[in-house]
Amino acid sequence: MQTTSEEKLRDLGFPDEVIQETVRAEKRGLFDMEPSPDLVERTVARCRNLLRRIPLSDETNAAEESLSEPAIKAFAGSVFAVQKAEAELFQALKALPMATNARAEMERLPIDWLATATFARQKRLRPLMMVDNHNVINPAWWDFDSGLRAFRLACRVVNTIAQQNGVPPAAVLMVLRPDIDSYTQDDFAAIGRLVGSATSDIWMIPYDKAGEYRDQDVIVLGQERVLRLRGAFANPGDAFDAFRESDNSAIATQLRENIGQSILKAVELKHFRSGIRRWEDARTLVEDVIRQRSAMQSAASSRLLESS
Repeated sequence: MQTTSEEKLRDLGFPDEVIQETVRAEKRGLFDMEPSPDLVERTVARCRNLLRRIPLSDETNAAEESLSEPAIKAFAGSVFAVQKAEAELFQALKALPMATNARAEMERLPIDWLATATFARQKRLRPLMMVDNHNVINPAWWDFDSGLRAFRLACRVVNTIAQQNGVPPAAVLMVLRPDIDSYTQDDFAAIGRLVGSATSDIWMIPYDKAGEYRDQDVIVLGQERVLRLRGAFANPGDAFDAFRESDNSAIATQLRENIGQSILKAVELKHFRSGIRRWEDARTLVEDVIRQRSAMQSAASSRLLESS
């Protein structure tokens, strides 16, 4: 049920764009987000000190008494949690150089992605699940394309909120190319940086085990919004523009299950993040997975060779 009164906000002098942003945030459930207790206490204390300086009429005093302190704290906390998370993401996005059309698309990003954190806290599920297909998106593009960097940045913010609420971060299924020689040194360097600094849980899967995900990128936001990308592209701009969006909870739920099943056939990378320091390390890891050897088997083979 919507509790934000557009009419009252308009009477108070708020511009229409702010009002619509507030209504949209409420519909996405962002006012249910919980900040740290310290932020709430400091906000309530500051408000209380300011209110003491203002002479109130009897009518205002009666209205104030009808609001319990827990209610004030809950409202202040939810609003400031959203504002703090959105502010961090907006500031970071502004620092990215991007074209006008990409900028317009990115303006929607904070609320849409923050909504996945609310979903994760309420459902106790990962905020989003993603298929990162090297046959569709060149790994090196993630290092310099503003649109893709904005995706990654938003994912970091969402993962931080999710983990602070005791929920697993986003899951990323990385689909490899069938041929190790089709990767460049820049590709391996980008893969190494991603694996080493990721806040998401990442799995790698060989091309021939990827099934329906051999030729597509997929992003499932929460449990209703899906972004898909199919085909091969000459540059990141063309790829970014080709993403197709749908809002369908049944499709999103099925995709979550399908990606989860594919993850069971993949190699989890969290144990190897500290060991990838050079692009050659990333190449070895990718080659092991392409050859359908688990990293544990590869490590065991290395130890046997060293001891022989």
